[in-house]
Amino acid sequence: MRAAMSVVRDAIARKVDRRFIGAASLSEVNAPTRKQRLDRCAELAATYNLPEYFSSPVTFVAEPPAPVFAYTRVRPLKGGTVFDAQWQDGFQALHPDMGERYFAFERNAKSHARLFLHDSPRPAIVLMHGYLGGPFWFEQYVLAAKRWYALGFDVALGVLPFHGAKRVPTEKLPLFPHKDPRFSIECCRQSVHDIRALTSYFLQRGAPTVGLMGISLGGYVSSLAATIEDRLTFCATLIPFASFAELARDRGTLGDNDADFEEFLARREAERSISPLARPSRVKHALVIGAKADQVTPVRHAQMLAHHFNADLHLLEGGHIVQTWRWQGLALCERWFARFL
Repeated sequence: MRAAMSVVRDAIARKVDRRFIGAASLSEVNAPTRKQRLDRCAELAATYNLPEYFSSPVTFVAEPPAPVFAYTRVRPLKGGTVFDAQWQDGFQALHPDMGERYFAFERNAKSHARLFLHDSPRPAIVLMHGYLGGPFWFEQYVLAAKRWYALGFDVALGVLPFHGAKRVPTEKLPLFPHKDPRFSIECCRQSVHDIRALTSYFLQRGAPTVGLMGISLGGYVSSLAATIEDRLTFCATLIPFASFAELARDRGTLGDNDADFEEFLARREAERSISPLARPSRVKHALVIGAKADQVTPVRHAQMLAHHFNADLHLLEGGHIVQTWRWQGLALCERWFARFL
């Protein structure tokens, strides 16, 4: 009976995931001819794949100073307080043609976080949400912020570019991921920039350790941050993906014939600067949780990341949207996080 119910649950999870894929956006190299698409990939690689961005990752996303927050007190907690914080992040685009376009969106110029702070500094964890997410009232539940606070961590809920309080109200969907790969690359850099700023904040506050946890798109940027930020002690990623190019191929955008495979390789090289697989891990401890029936970020992505990071890997029952794995996954995280207190 249990086996039959598991089959039914997985079938439902796969169906819901496939519907979500139809609505979700991915970056594409749009050009009328194959040669033009390959040329554009080569242009991206020439701009973003400079050797120093890999030999010295902090040159790709420089360490920002500890942010100066404007605080809003939300509510008291036992032994602490919840604050909403915002700050000017000082992020700068790398691509010479992207600065004016990227910063035309005023709401995205400020960074936001919800902070769950004990009265005295504790080990800290930064949480990064997934695609379409961002509102604090929702993400504090999805990412179990109160659970980690009760466990003994100070907690920051981050906000991805063009999500939550940074979302452009006239757009139906967040602009990250964007159809223009240059835009998506800069969004990944800004995500890591914010993670680095929050890491600086907690360390300046007196945290003995800072860790990172992300889900889905937040798991992807968390994995990327773990190859750039060397002050993190641990990184946990849930239902992550490992590569935009691999994800496009999974969804049939890049097929299996020779011409498509050449485009896939060009696309992968064009986005190598934001690949978590392109640099060695800079964290000591990593955990990856994948969902066996996941159609949005197929389980092989979790396996690729776990192999690259030499991470503890757990593959649980369920899908991306129908998260029957959720409570088991959070319990695994709790046991794993406890070692860093």
